[in-house]
Amino acid sequence: MINNYSYKLILIVTAFLIPQVCLGQTNSSAIPKSVTTSEREMPSYSPFRYVIIGQLSEIEKVVNENEDNRYLEVLLRDDDFTEKNLTTLFGLLDERIKDKPYFLIHVTTSLEAIYTPEEFDQLGGWGAPPNSDKFKYAFFFRVPAGKWIDYSIPGKIKDKKVWISKK
Repeated sequence: MINNYSYKLILIVTAFLIPQVCLGQTNSSAIPKSVTTSEREMPSYSPFRYVIIGQLSEIEKVVNENEDNRYLEVLLRDDDFTEKNLTTLFGLLDERIKDKPYFLIHVTTSLEAIYTPEEFDQLGGWGAPPNSDKFKYAFFFRVPAGKWIDYSIPGKIKDKKVWISKK
């Protein structure tokens, strides 16, 4: 059963995509294969839910313009915060963002642990939001020396480091 939100999303995508396709204004190679062909009955879904939070802060834009650095923030569903899922998530994002030698991802399970773009700009990008340590969080680091995850689960695990690869 399609809920109201899904129905609206389908209508929006249809309203923008179908006229362009019908008028020949799209490049068919730009449309994902799963949209243009029916190779599978059901699309494959991630075993956990997450969203990459857009970098709208002026400081974040400047940081990500650097040819060597990339920074992302990710919101992960609290129930999905496990070492296995973090490793999988970082593998997916590491594959997606290959063009930067220095890559940092901050993952949290609460919007309360993330600054709004205005707060981020006002603080100059330094420091964590108040009480952000009360929520589960992780950092993924990719640097020339290797890749690792630092994560914490308040009251259970304090600052565990998991090496993915060392060079």
